[in-house]
Amino acid sequence: MAGGGSSVRPDGTFVVTNVAPGDYYLTANSTSSAPPGTVTPEREFAQQAIAVSGADLSGVVVQMVKGARVTGRIVPDAGLAFDFPPSRSAAYALPAEPDVPGRGGSGDGKVQDDGSFELKGLFGPRVFRVLGAPNWRLKEVRIGGRDSTDQPVDFKDTEELTGIQIVLTNRLNLVTGTVQDERGVPTKDAIVIVFAENAARWRYPSRFVALGRPSPESGQFRVSALPAGTYLAVAVPLSPTLDHQDAETLERLRRHGTRVVLDEGGTQNLTLKITKEPVGGDR
Repeated sequence: MAGGGSSVRPDGTFVVTNVAPGDYYLTANSTSSAPPGTVTPEREFAQQAIAVSGADLSGVVVQMVKGARVTGRIVPDAGLAFDFPPSRSAAYALPAEPDVPGRGGSGDGKVQDDGSFELKGLFGPRVFRVLGAPNWRLKEVRIGGRDSTDQPVDFKDTEELTGIQIVLTNRLNLVTGTVQDERGVPTKDAIVIVFAENAARWRYPSRFVALGRPSPESGQFRVSALPAGTYLAVAVPLSPTLDHQDAETLERLRRHGTRVVLDEGGTQNLTLKITKEPVGGDR
């Protein structure tokens, strides 16, 4: 449902017009600019649920806060050592609710040479991930000694969370292969979606759903970021509207899927026939 926006006046008041009846999140973000030579202030953020009926809603008060701070470290799995500088990667606290806008800080933090990172300005449910670690994948996120890989942490205020460990492994579970069109001719104009057979694992942002594209040179696709488990692999036509983590899309594609079991460190090679099942906004 569409909402609206407004600039905040110097006295802190605001007016948002032409809002249709419905349930919304009211969000506010402060700016982070500062004069040259001065310290940029930390961004502040507010968010609260509101219900709009047929009448004007007045007197709404939102309290700005700076959000949560998180520190942690990326580490290799037991018995392994990184073959890349950790500072090439970045740690992320991804929003666990994709339909809720404006969650404050960007949730990304530069990783230092020793693997440590810091994230600031976090609001709402978050899960922790790492990008920029070539030929490594996420194995586990440990918070307080517990496996919290797929359990969102809900940040509501200026709390601090320390000692997070994001464990990476180079034991990749590979799905490779080629895609054929309806005539059985190899094609590169396709997207391969590999997703967990268990629909409970599709929840955004799922690490049990991944994409691959046939290489322009070889025509081979390669998917390497998935944990061990049982999956379905589907090839679909190229589509700018494809949302590969949309549960309805995955449910429609399920009947076209080729079942594949990924063992730790194993490889499965497939030949997939492209399906004409509508995806995204194409249906």
